[in-house]
Amino acid sequence: MKLQKRFPDLDPGVMDLYMTARQKGVQRDFFPEEYHVLENVSMSYAKGVHLDKEWIQRWISKWPSPSITGLTYSVSGNTAACIRNMKRFIRDFNGTFNLQYELEEIERVIDEATDLYLEEKEYDGWEFTKKNAKFILDSNGSVLETYIRQVLNQ
Repeated sequence: MKLQKRFPDLDPGVMDLYMTARQKGVQRDFFPEEYHVLENVSMSYAKGVHLDKEWIQRWISKWPSPSITGLTYSVSGNTAACIRNMKRFIRDFNGTFNLQYELEEIERVIDEATDLYLEEKEYDGWEFTKKNAKFILDSNGSVLETYIRQVLNQ
């Protein structure tokens, strides 16, 4: 565990609990002061990611239906696959981009990158639009990552 190497004097179970609790909005004062050093640790070290259910539903709803795209398939794919891929993507976000963003900032960047992708696809007549779960992550990599890099470099 990466955190255990960085903070050998802290209990690993409490570190995991601290990271999870902070992601859920629990105040840091609930924990002993020696664990407050974890406050600036990248989310990529966290064992689990807890998505805001309202945010992920809004993100999924950005993807147009076949009646709008005119495609023979739905680009709004399997919700469970979306959630699974998004959790993995967010978990690794700070490490991938060498950042230390909080969850809300990560969500904002993901929204901006997704909007950019969907605007481009709409302009191109929705041709070759990826399903949302595969946009996040598939065997060929991540289109979302590519668009986030564009957003971060603006």
